[in-house]
Amino acid sequence: MKLSKKQLDIKSGVEKEWIITNGIGGYASSTVLGVNTRRYHGLLVAPLKPPAMRNLILSKLDESIYIEDEKYDLYTNMCENYISEGYKYLDSFENIMKSKENNINSELDKSLAVDGFAMIEDLLAQNLAEHMTYQLVDKSRPRFIVKMYNNRGK
Repeated sequence: MKLSKKQLDIKSGVEKEWIITNGIGGYASSTVLGVNTRRYHGLLVAPLKPPAMRNLILSKLDESIYIEDEKYDLYTNMCENYISEGYKYLDSFENIMKSKENNINSELDKSLAVDGFAMIEDLLAQNLAEHMTYQLVDKSRPRFIVKMYNNRGK
């Protein structure tokens, strides 16, 4: 599944979902915008006793980048009367089933000399681990912050 910026608006972006499984009961899943709209969404869901008793280990990540003292929130969260606007920076989404990866590219303001941001999610089959790789293409020295969420209420 490959989606362009036009297909990544808030309405259709929360309706499109992805899942990556590891074959022994673990998985990662969410919407293409990274908004967990379902109870079973999470970046790392692993079984305590494979293949049953799945536990949410890593719910989601909220990424922010500071460039020249300006903060850009790259994540999108939704609640009853609020939607954060990280989805507006998304440039493309691609789910590569063969290698079990998602490539997510974000474009920030080019006047700030940021050419792009990419995140690759890879669910490692035997280790039940989540591996994230971030590539920042920028001539300045951006400061990158990632907040990890490992559980959510019932």
